[in-house]
Amino acid sequence: MMDGHSSLGGPVPGGRQRLYHQDLETVDPTRDGRVFALLDEGCNVSCHGKLWADRAIKAFNLAGSHKPVSDLDTSSIVSYKGLGSTKSLGTRIIPWGMMYKTPASNGDIAATGTIRSNEMSGDNPMLISLHAQSTLGFIKDVEKGTCSMKHFIGAGTEDYERVDITLYNLKGSGLRAICISEFPDGAQPGTVKDHKPTMSFACRSSS
Repeated sequence: MMDGHSSLGGPVPGGRQRLYHQDLETVDPTRDGRVFALLDEGCNVSCHGKLWADRAIKAFNLAGSHKPVSDLDTSSIVSYKGLGSTKSLGTRIIPWGMMYKTPASNGDIAATGTIRSNEMSGDNPMLISLHAQSTLGFIKDVEKGTCSMKHFIGAGTEDYERVDITLYNLKGSGLRAICISEFPDGAQPGTVKDHKPTMSFACRSSS
């Protein structure tokens, strides 16, 4: 059954339909100059494809990222048994920047930070793990196509307000993504929230 806020995006194997939200921009991450990441509740550790990283390195540089993508660290290799015993190629520290739809009460207009992500062969987009989403305090309304995150305005763990960020439809899958290459050009000092430290999550590996 289709509700009034969505549109069908064509068939997929098994007779199912891709579900695109009519109020969200649909993007092709292989052609768009921005960097997108999927919010994946089924992912227990953030990961990305090598070809995605190759494009992201260039895109982050053009976007004026506060930090570059790190070199590949091959000292930690992770096995994914659920993917046919696929092994990662290593890890990278990926920068991210997200613009708020409207400024926070203290005038901040965006947030930046970094996230540790496992690199895989192939061209899969970056998947932001459930743990990472929890750290940022994401709340999504799938029906409305909205997403908000925590914006801390004080030193306490409860000293925050919620700010809205933009969701996108991912072309080809209909999955929801966020843009992580939004670094305000010429932003006034003190209007970009820097999240520290690097979001790094332990994962069990097997040889």
